[in-house]
Amino acid sequence: MATLTIPCVQPWSAPTIRDLRDRVHVIVGTERDVREYDLSADALKERSGEFRKKLSGGHHGARRRPRIELPDENPAVFDAFATWLSRGTVGQGNNSYLRLCHLYTFTMRHDVPLMRNTVIDAFLAAIYRSETMPYDVTKYLEHEARDSALRNMIIDVILPCGNKEKVDEWEVSLAKGFFQIGFHAPVPLVPFEMEGDVRGFIEQQMKDHVCDRYHEHPSGNQLARSDHFFADPPPQGQGGEGFTRL
Repeated sequence: MATLTIPCVQPWSAPTIRDLRDRVHVIVGTERDVREYDLSADALKERSGEFRKKLSGGHHGARRRPRIELPDENPAVFDAFATWLSRGTVGQGNNSYLRLCHLYTFTMRHDVPLMRNTVIDAFLAAIYRSETMPYDVTKYLEHEARDSALRNMIIDVILPCGNKEKVDEWEVSLAKGFFQIGFHAPVPLVPFEMEGDVRGFIEQQMKDHVCDRYHEHPSGNQLARSDHFFADPPPQGQGGEGFTRL
């Protein structure tokens, strides 16, 4: 299987855990598909602006854990977030383009910039492995992430490597602004010039520039320090990778 390594000036590192006993009870989903998680409050606050707001300023008794309910979130998407929180990966086994789009919009709703970077890398790696253009998610991104780095990156791949007829099929969501947005590379490419050579294009023009073009690099209390450790993940089998499902 073809693999792609994307360099980054701020690669994922473990969140800073100051108090191992400070946990949060998170309930995700409704009706038949409800999942519950026991997560580190420090990790949630450090990596997510939205969770930081929810957990800041509250005074909880020694025996009372904060409780957060997310009935409108997809439990499968939150599973991926919980795994990323402890391991820095969104997986590779089921990285369909639509799944990755759902993960990306989750990071927008909950302000998780470092996970957005991970999803962008995973999306480009999925294109590289499959050598297929993600035409079918352009409508979703048009409505859910119109001005996002992910959509810009997809356009930047489709413009030189895609098929004009395929682009025309998705003109409602993509073609209107396709050439207006333009290409983000230092030297713009001719549209469809490298059709069929997506791996060559990614290797030559994209992978070494993903970080500066599409990644977001937060600072301050959103950054983990390498001299601290992350002790949140339970043994394998207690809720999957890197989190405790109750």
